[in-house]
Amino acid sequence: MRGWGFWAASAALLAAGLAFTELADNPYYFNATYVVLQALIMAVAWNILGGFTGYVNFGSAAFFAVGAYTTIFLQKAFGLPLPLMILAAALVCGLIGLAVGYLTLRLKGVYFAIATLAMGIVLETLVNNWSYVGGAKGTFMLTPDAHLWFDSYSEMLFMIMLVLALGSIAISRALSRKRISPMSDAPSSGCRRISLASASDRLSVLSRTLSRIPILPTSWSRAPMPLLTKAFSPLIPIRHASRGVYSRKRRE
Repeated sequence: MRGWGFWAASAALLAAGLAFTELADNPYYFNATYVVLQALIMAVAWNILGGFTGYVNFGSAAFFAVGAYTTIFLQKAFGLPLPLMILAAALVCGLIGLAVGYLTLRLKGVYFAIATLAMGIVLETLVNNWSYVGGAKGTFMLTPDAHLWFDSYSEMLFMIMLVLALGSIAISRALSRKRISPMSDAPSSGCRRISLASASDRLSVLSRTLSRIPILPTSWSRAPMPLLTKAFSPLIPIRHASRGVYSRKRRE
């Protein structure tokens, strides 16, 4: 899709979202669409790291929870407005993603996947024992009375999520036009390429930041565990396969 076509389609979707808030009156529609758009943003964020650079990340659920608990902490401690909490959650998770990426992006294959899974377990253990944000029992937050010009808070969250989803798609679309290759493959001609070593670090931070932006103040309890449990099962055949390769090398 050409540039003007993408932006025209995005504007049309925004207009359709605004019309949807005027026509629909059942909060379930907005809540369900909110969850779908939230999953879309996480999928786009995962694709930036897993699809563009080939790094399989099993720690997305944990970083997703970091954004949620960041908003809970800021709301309880300072009572910040929603836009500031969204930006703060993205900033905190981006910094954590930078630190984790610096340590784990040197690993390859199954070792990187296991490292990200371990980080998820560490963060989940930390949150479960942090009573200020609810700990293992979770917490709840009251919705504010002010919700701009919308009729309900659900409608406002739906529109915010729609804007964030379109923004994440635009960022992914811009990155897909860049060529990422190993540094040794850089051509001598003027064709511009991105070094995989430096690009992976930047894309790791971007993907983790994007997947944390949709976190808004909602009820939250033991969020990482379902995704971590589902993410662990694919590692079992990989671990056995890697063990078999290692045993064959030992025999040789």
